[in-house]
Amino acid sequence: MIRLVHGRPERSDRQRGYETMRARILVAEDDRATRRAIVKALSRQGYEVEAVDNGNDADREIRQSPPDLVLLDVMLPGKNGLDICTFMKSDSTLKSIPVIILTCLTADSPENDRYWRERTAADDFLSKPFPVSELVRRVDRLLASRGAPGCRPPTGYA
Repeated sequence: MIRLVHGRPERSDRQRGYETMRARILVAEDDRATRRAIVKALSRQGYEVEAVDNGNDADREIRQSPPDLVLLDVMLPGKNGLDICTFMKSDSTLKSIPVIILTCLTADSPENDRYWRERTAADDFLSKPFPVSELVRRVDRLLASRGAPGCRPPTGYA
């Protein structure tokens, strides 16, 4: 299992005796370069980011410590992203967590996006390759609309 955790509170926050509340995002992506780019971009925006490289670890993390948002690749080793999303959206304690599906299956086709969105109840889809700025914009929008901790209205990618 590969686990990357970024975006922890700065030392000065801890020295002042408090932890900063920030939205926690789980990234489930098996492609190392894509996973690292996503983690880096979201961490720069101040999110606490945890990353796993397979569906079994993603499923375990979601059940043990539900994040504020989940980014799921479709084609993951172990459980695939569509099955994880379908489970989350059918579970009463997890269904309110926003899910963005990352895939090259839809090939930017609105008809395909609609087909998969209806079958998984995902909150959003992004077709690979995608600009990291677009991913950040969508994450900001979904978290702000849910009132997640430490979120601010979308301001764009810095």
